[in-house]
Amino acid sequence: RLSHENLDGDGPAFVLTLPLVIPGKVGTASAPRQAFPAVGPGQVLVVDDDPEVADLLERVIVSAGHQVWKARSVSQAEQILSEQPVDVVLSDLELGGFSGYHFIEERVRTMGPHRVIVVTGNVMSGSARQFVEGLRVTWLPKPLEIDRLKEEVNARLRLHQSGESHASH
Repeated sequence: RLSHENLDGDGPAFVLTLPLVIPGKVGTASAPRQAFPAVGPGQVLVVDDDPEVADLLERVIVSAGHQVWKARSVSQAEQILSEQPVDVVLSDLELGGFSGYHFIEERVRTMGPHRVIVVTGNVMSGSARQFVEGLRVTWLPKPLEIDRLKEEVNARLRLHQSGESHASH
């Protein structure tokens, strides 16, 4: 079955619904299966010194059903974290001439690597790549692929909501 939906300002979408066929069984399943378990709404902190990038990240994450807090500096991010429980931190590696390394390292220590996503607009040097890989966090290059960003945020939230506290990506 093919249907058409309007995604509230995100444009049209076509939905293809196929029956689930289980080898060795006749008929179809009564309920559709999902590739991944559903993820509930999450609280995401976006840390980026570029307001246009932060706004874009916010729009994408909100469109995926999550609440977003934005910080343009480490000090703003620390203030938000002291006042608001956050499920996932999405942070740029370079923040207005200041390194986000210590902030990211601290988030991994206090939250776990599965709750931190690093984004960077620079080609990662060997030391930056070694830093991120050593922390076992997910990192995404800018320009960001929107679908990949949503997938990674949802994957981090899914791990957190399922109680897996030290999963790595």
